[in-house]
Amino acid sequence: MFGIGMTELLLIAGLALIVIGPQKLPQLAKSLGRGLAEFKRATQELKSSIELEAEEHSRKTQEELVQKGSLVPPAQEAPAEEPPAPAEPEAAPKPATWMTESDISRLAAQDKKDEATPAGAEIAPEQDKRHEG
Repeated sequence: MFGIGMTELLLIAGLALIVIGPQKLPQLAKSLGRGLAEFKRATQELKSSIELEAEEHSRKTQEELVQKGSLVPPAQEAPAEEPPAPAEPEAAPKPATWMTESDISRLAAQDKKDEATPAGAEIAPEQDKRHEG
């Protein structure tokens, strides 16, 4: 809450009981609760009055802009026209790829060749087709 743990709260409650006394402590707690509730209510009233003023100011500003012609009211906006539906459904476009089918098959063959080559085996540069442009 305010960085006060359970131990600190118990210590404060114990000191309050000693200083104020057992007869006055319930009355003090009751008045403290009422004061906090009143503070919370006043805070809510202030917050709602500020929001009301902000909405009123926004509405007045909007009305002024409409009168100047700088703003079109939402009720007067023309609806956007929808494009006409195509008479015949178009064929789905072929997905764009950066590799052709021959490139894919060539790479698959190369992968099979690489799997067949032992891990420590040397490949002569003239046999390695990957370095060709």
